[in-house]
Amino acid sequence: MIIKRSAKAKSPEKGQELSAYLLNTDSVSLGGASPHRIWLRTGYAYSGGDYHKYGTNVMGRLFVKDILLAYANRIGVVAIGVVADTWDGTRFSTGQVVYTGKYHDTEYKIPVEWICDLQASPITASQLRTCLPVPFNRALIPIKDIQNFASIARKWCPGIIRLWEK
Repeated sequence: MIIKRSAKAKSPEKGQELSAYLLNTDSVSLGGASPHRIWLRTGYAYSGGDYHKYGTNVMGRLFVKDILLAYANRIGVVAIGVVADTWDGTRFSTGQVVYTGKYHDTEYKIPVEWICDLQASPITASQLRTCLPVPFNRALIPIKDIQNFASIARKWCPGIIRLWEK
């Protein structure tokens, strides 16, 4: 099942529709340890738990070229990437990469081209509130003010401009 996008805007550079989301790395469910390093190393974003809540309603909302901000609780945005392919609906209950051991759960993943590694200097929650003035307590949060996001994202991630040029 594919859920239609809700946060769209025209890119000022090429007139393309663009969607951006903050995706929480789920450190709370993983004992306080954010798996963002695994995300960047493997080229995927992950979610785990109930199929409809975290599969369909998280991974199923993402489309090719959507921008993802990987948000780690108490750290900030640690990476910015672009969705490389749509989620195929696959769930993994064996062979998981993130939801393993003590934190074993069904896992979902979507390919992401991580274009900005911000681990050394994450975007803090207070900096992020300029374009996303809501609590960061959900798995996936649409960034509704795309124009504002695009203008300030350039300073955090100069490589983001190429997303509009493709």
